[in-house]
Amino acid sequence: MIYAILRRFGQMLFVMFGISVIVFLIFFATPGSDPAARIAGRNASPEVLEAVRHSFGFDRPLYVQYVT
Repeated sequence: MIYAILRRFGQMLFVMFGISVIVFLIFFATPGSDPAARIAGRNASPEVLEAVRHSFGFDRPLYVQYVT
């Protein structure tokens, strides 16, 4: 009985991790999707976009963005 519960718990962790990676990739790693441009607005200057990217950590590698 304990083995079955632990096995289900392990499966749940694996599925939750997979779902979180897929959602992250959909929102942050799709080509043409710049989260900084969405946050800063349509008429933002390049300097403002760069400041938003730095303040939110969008200029970091994807694995660092995922962990943080």
